[in-house]
Amino acid sequence: MKAIVLAAGKGTHLTPFSPDRTASLVDICGTTVLEHTVKLLREAGVSDVVVVVNPAEQKIPRLLGDGRHLHVSVDIVRQSGPEGIGGAILEAAGRFQPGENFFLVYGDTLTASNVFVHAQQSHHLHRAPVAAVCLTSKTDPYGIIYMESGMRISRVVEKPKDVGLGNYVLAGVFVLPQIFFSYLKEASGSMIGALERVVAKDRLYASIWEDDWVDLRYPWDVLKANRIVMKGWDAASIAKTAKISEGATLVGPVRIAEGVTIQAGACLRGPCFVGAETFVGNNSLIREFTSVGAKSQVGFGVELKNCVIFGGTHVGRLSFLGDSVIGAGVDVGAGTMTINRQLDNRAIDVEIAGRSIASGLAKLGSFVGDGAVIGASNTLAAGTVIEARAVVPHQFTHGRK
Repeated sequence: MKAIVLAAGKGTHLTPFSPDRTASLVDICGTTVLEHTVKLLREAGVSDVVVVVNPAEQKIPRLLGDGRHLHVSVDIVRQSGPEGIGGAILEAAGRFQPGENFFLVYGDTLTASNVFVHAQQSHHLHRAPVAAVCLTSKTDPYGIIYMESGMRISRVVEKPKDVGLGNYVLAGVFVLPQIFFSYLKEASGSMIGALERVVAKDRLYASIWEDDWVDLRYPWDVLKANRIVMKGWDAASIAKTAKISEGATLVGPVRIAEGVTIQAGACLRGPCFVGAETFVGNNSLIREFTSVGAKSQVGFGVELKNCVIFGGTHVGRLSFLGDSVIGAGVDVGAGTMTINRQLDNRAIDVEIAGRSIASGLAKLGSFVGDGAVIGASNTLAAGTVIEARAVVPHQFTHGRK
């Protein structure tokens, strides 16, 4: 079976990381979401993957190449026609033959175990198209479905505005027949319209996904994705080329990549990840569910708690970063503190693209875009967003005028 992976979305809600990457290029424990998806597809028996990207995208072709290193064949297709999901899917129509079934996958979702194997089993059981669905408490950003007996879907509703309509949402994974491209054209590129035609003409069945699932819609979803991946770890993994001082302490499923240096007094509590050629300084503390990207530097006495730090970032001595996502190539000055809760413990709102968005989380730190510079001794309020390449001055009480 072949697969289409949609990776052309701009992911504007993923501010401040969207200017430099789509959601599918977010790095989770040394592997991008897109690579994670392709590997799971391969495990499900997929040998040919068509990846739809936007016209200007350069990183994805460099990352995937021809797919040989991932043991699949990759075909990159650029979305030159109408924007939106329907337009992206139609770009790949010429790669499929009549009578052929294929996976359709949204490139901004992530699961811990293999949702594709599960969907494929449902497809074989019903001998009909299937849509992976999952339960969620918040349905308004997603398409929801209604089911009859026997898991048959009777109705698909796009991003309902009315509350209480149901809580089974489309999880971004489908097994569809080649004729779906014709339905999409008939529906003027509307994904929901095309699915309604599948419901009416071919039958559409639900493949209920009960394991962890995340749609990387907002920056705090990166933390959820990181946690989903790490929850599956049950053993430590330390590269032979890592240099770990006898005075360092490693507890639980700690994963350390090639060329890492960990100094005396450092304590790492798994699950956590340290990327290749990263330096971890004396007396630093890397706590559970923290991922530090490759070629980063963690200074003396730094504490990292439930953080995702992309590659090439420097965290200055005696800093605390909690429940935060830090972009690539960021310079965090010494003594920087991220506040990760309100005094009254209410849920934290975050300003995204000029709008205040409710995260629903009582513990949430800061989001710092690629290449930003944060001066020494700064304290960042809960939910702070620092744009890519921004410069935050040092904080000091006395200085030269």
